[in-house]
Amino acid sequence: MIIDSFPWKRWLPIWSYLSQFLANYYLAFFDHHMKEKIRCKYVIRYMDDIIVLWRTAKRLRYVYRRMKAYLDGRLDLKIKDNRQIFPTDKRWIDFVWYRYFHWYKLLRKRTCKRLKKKIIKLNQTKKMIFRQRCSMNSYIGWLKRCDAYRLKQKRIIPLKDRLIDYYKNVLKGHRKYEKNLLKNLYLIKA
Repeated sequence: MIIDSFPWKRWLPIWSYLSQFLANYYLAFFDHHMKEKIRCKYVIRYMDDIIVLWRTAKRLRYVYRRMKAYLDGRLDLKIKDNRQIFPTDKRWIDFVWYRYFHWYKLLRKRTCKRLKKKIIKLNQTKKMIFRQRCSMNSYIGWLKRCDAYRLKQKRIIPLKDRLIDYYKNVLKGHRKYEKNLLKNLYLIKA
């Protein structure tokens, strides 16, 4: 019923939770194949993004051929031609909203630029609306999971009072929620 409710016949929209569920369901046997048959110790997959880490490029080329054969032969899926094999000592891994280095991770540059533009726009308006607050919550969650101390200090902390005021106005009269307000804004602290 859910699948038939979409007007598209070839694919599901990216925002559909069903597409996430089906990606994990459909590729579950592929995950087992990678770990048990090909014996890849370091495989990371999020939806249709896959990272395989190994010591040698020769082994990675072998793994790529096996992956391609399995996906093409059994699941009728194609791997895009933009795959890359490179030493992680020389550059970072760009994966799922972050840039991963050996000992730390940063927000993607384009995500960081988007955040800065939204904060500039937010500073130009007097009153924060619900949509802006939700957007800031998302960015704060992303910043929580990466090394972004200076970014938080420079961009998020100056908004601290406006973010707290927004919640105080929304939760006014709800004592149960007012108590937990400051505790739940864990990221907004110096």
